[in-house]
Amino acid sequence: MLRRNSRGRVVAFVAGALAMFAALVLLQSARALPRDFSPYKKLNIFARVLSYVENNYVEPVDGNKLMYGAIKGMMDTLDPHSTFLPPDQYRQMKMDTQGEFGGLGIEVEVRNGWLTVVSPIEGTPAHRAGLRSGDEIREIDGQSTANLRMHEAVQAMRGPRGTRVRVLIFRPSTKSLMKLELVRDLIKVISVT
Repeated sequence: MLRRNSRGRVVAFVAGALAMFAALVLLQSARALPRDFSPYKKLNIFARVLSYVENNYVEPVDGNKLMYGAIKGMMDTLDPHSTFLPPDQYRQMKMDTQGEFGGLGIEVEVRNGWLTVVSPIEGTPAHRAGLRSGDEIREIDGQSTANLRMHEAVQAMRGPRGTRVRVLIFRPSTKSLMKLELVRDLIKVISVT
């Protein structure tokens, strides 16, 4: 048979009293925040809209795309320096800022709807293949670059060192097309020359 002494009852009473006091303090601090400012109310509104769109939109929707779009929209309301990157774009940004990546070694931009070489980086596969500023990359591995998003084109040209990529180049100065097969190499980005 278990017998409690008076000291054990006092300890149990004090512990119970402290737990009730802590619960009251938490309740008071939760009430101190007006309901209109509760983050849970805002999340409830967001969850309801998300559910409505997922259940009633004309076409099936991608839940991750909706979520990332909502977060991006929230960040866009702040300032030009605050942004949200989905995981794939974040990995790309980290690769860009690490100082090296597997690729062809060309700086590109979109001009007149085509992916265009700004300049090849010296000593890279693109440089060794003779790519020049102004060359238009019309295809990457058989896929047209017409109106291709910049990050998609860059992703297509990057890859592990030693892998091959086929490009179709249009050189405006000679009006000629060239099919090239380049081997990706480790590209080291030198920010200051």
